[in-house]
Amino acid sequence: MFCENCGKKIEEGEQFCPNCGQKVSAEETEIQGHSDIKEYKGEQQGGKKPGKRKKGKAGLIAALTVLLIAILILAATFAIFFLKKREEEAQQEAKKQEEIEAEKEEKEEKQEEAKREEREETEKAEEKELPEPTGIATGLTYAGEEIYMADFTVSASSVLKESGYNYEAENLKDLDASTCWADGVAGNGTNESILFTSSQKQTVRGLAILPGFCASADLYAKNGAPIAFHIEYGEESMDFSYVDRELPFHSENPFDGMIYIDFGETVEISECKVTITDVRDGNKYDDCCITEMFLYQ
Repeated sequence: MFCENCGKKIEEGEQFCPNCGQKVSAEETEIQGHSDIKEYKGEQQGGKKPGKRKKGKAGLIAALTVLLIAILILAATFAIFFLKKREEEAQQEAKKQEEIEAEKEEKEEKQEEAKREEREETEKAEEKELPEPTGIATGLTYAGEEIYMADFTVSASSVLKESGYNYEAENLKDLDASTCWADGVAGNGTNESILFTSSQKQTVRGLAILPGFCASADLYAKNGAPIAFHIEYGEESMDFSYVDRELPFHSENPFDGMIYIDFGETVEISECKVTITDVRDGNKYDDCCITEMFLYQ
């Protein structure tokens, strides 16, 4: 037992505390005795002091399992919810993009339609502004339109002089396949030129040429024909060549071989010079021949 005053252990049978001298009461001695008896009995029965009862592990594991399952279910629910939400957002975004593309296409179509209408109106206005042809009707057509010969005076840098034959430059606009102009210099006619002049400006669209001497297939082959030109009209100029083209003789209608050199727009000019820059040689004569050449409206 222990002293109530100082807590020092007191041996059994002692009446006073050896440390502080406190007297040990009979009641404490009796309580201590009972305590010793209980401890002794406990040691006799089990050899160990009785301890607190442990909680069951099975219940704890079950509770944790239920909690884990609940967490997994909750997580799966949230995952499904967010996936559906994301899918809906993606669908909405795709739909929005489709609407934007549709609006864009519709806008582009309207713009294209407006441009087309504007072009049509411009073309109609230009057609109205075009002056009525004042030239000579030729009976020829190009690009679906009738060709009119502009009234220009024509001359050449040289003319072939041969007794009984006429190769003057005026033959270039007589619309007669049995006549032609032929150069009058030595060689094949390269660098010879044809000049069209007028006392006043006239509106023209281009230059028509029927190369070679087209009176017959024989004369067409025997004489040379121009295949390239340098053309000066007004303040503009251009080079034209059909070197890579075949120039067959059209026996049924020689005028089917007419070549139309479009200036790209109507121009007002009073002079046009055409210089021969290359020639297809004839198989017998060196002369360069042209059956027709005129400015057209």
